[in-house]
Amino acid sequence: MQSNIKYELLDYERLIDSVSTELQQIPRAQFGIDLSEEADRIKQTFIHEVFSFQDERHLERYIQYHQQALISLMDETLKITSDTTSTQKELYQLCYDGLEDMLSFIERHFAKYFDQDAKAPTAYVAIVQNDMRHHFQDITQKLADLSADQRLTDSVVYALRKLTESDASKEVSYRKILFAKQVQKELSELLERIRGESDINEDLRNLVYYLNYNSIKAFTYHTNYIDVLLNETDSRNDMIERLSFILKRIKQAQVKPGIAYNHQAPPLKVQLNSYIIEEIEHLQRVHQLGLTSPGKPSDLMTTFRIQIEMSVAQIAYFLKVLVESKVIVNQNVTELLRFLSKILVSKKVEIISYDSLRSKYYNIEQSTRDSIRNILLRMINSIDRGI
Repeated sequence: MQSNIKYELLDYERLIDSVSTELQQIPRAQFGIDLSEEADRIKQTFIHEVFSFQDERHLERYIQYHQQALISLMDETLKITSDTTSTQKELYQLCYDGLEDMLSFIERHFAKYFDQDAKAPTAYVAIVQNDMRHHFQDITQKLADLSADQRLTDSVVYALRKLTESDASKEVSYRKILFAKQVQKELSELLERIRGESDINEDLRNLVYYLNYNSIKAFTYHTNYIDVLLNETDSRNDMIERLSFILKRIKQAQVKPGIAYNHQAPPLKVQLNSYIIEEIEHLQRVHQLGLTSPGKPSDLMTTFRIQIEMSVAQIAYFLKVLVESKVIVNQNVTELLRFLSKILVSKKVEIISYDSLRSKYYNIEQSTRDSIRNILLRMINSIDRGI
C-alpha cells in the first residue's frame, strides 16, 4: 500500500483470508452479516474522507488506489474460488459480491475520480464479452443484409471484435469496455430505426463521427472512401468542390461529448479535416501552377471579367449571403473577396476595389438587404416558371 494513503480494506481482507483458515468456525449467516457491515463501514469511510482531504489530487489518488485494490482482490478471490470446496465457494462468492458492491459504489459516487483506464475485473470482462458475442453476429448479419460497405462495417465493429477476442484475464480497461458497449448500443438502435430508403453507409459514417471513432482503421477507411469519390470526378475543380462538400459535412457532424476510441489521439474529425484541407491546398497549388504555365488559360484570366448587374454593395452582400448560408464554403473570406474583386464587374464600376468590396461586405445597409431580397425573389419566380 502507499505509505501516505490510509488503506481501508485491511479488515475486509482478513475476512476473506478467514474462509480458508477458519472454515469450520464460520457460520454462513454471521459471516454474511460481518461482510455486509464491514463493506458498509468502508463505504461510509469513503464518503467521510471526501471532506477531509485538502486538495482534489490527493482525493483522486485515494479513490483510485482503493479502486485498483478492489479490482485486484476481486480477481484474486475469483481465482481462489475455482480451486475450493463447495462450502468455501459459497463464502468466497459472498466476499466477491461485497467487493463488487464497493467497486460499484466508488464508480457511482466518485465518477469524477474513477480511473477509466484501469484494468476491469476479470469476471466483469467475461460477462461483457459473453453479452457482446451474443449480439455481434446479429449486428454484422443485419448490416450485411442492408448491403453496408464491408470495409465500413469492419471499421465500425472493430471495437466490438477486439473486445470479444481479448483474454478476459489480461489488461482490458473500463474505457475500452464503455466505448465498445456504446458502439453496440448505437448500432442496435440504428438498426432498429433504419428504413428502406435510408443510406446505411451514410448513417454508419455519421455514427463513426458521433462516437469519435478515432482508430487507425476508421481513418484509413475514410481516406480510401475520399479517394474513390475523387476518382469519379473529371477535373481538379470538381475534386476541390467535392472535397469542400465532404469537409462541410464532416465539420457539421455531431459528436457525443466525452467519448473517443483513443483518448490519446486527436479526434477523428480533426484528423479528417486536416487531411481534406491538405488535399484541397495541394489541388489548388497544382491548379495555380497550371494557370501560370504558357499556353494555359491564364491569358484569359487577365482579360475576362464577369459582368454583374448589381452595385458593389449588392455584390458584397450577395456574397455574404452565399458564405453565411454555406453555399460558398471557402474558409478565408479575405482571399475570396480579393479573388472576386479581380474577375467581377459591377453595373457602375469596371474595376472593383478589394478595399471597397471588403468594406461593404462587413457594413450592410438596409436598402442593400432589401434589394438583394428582391433579386432572390425574382430568381425564385424564374425557377417556378420552369426556366
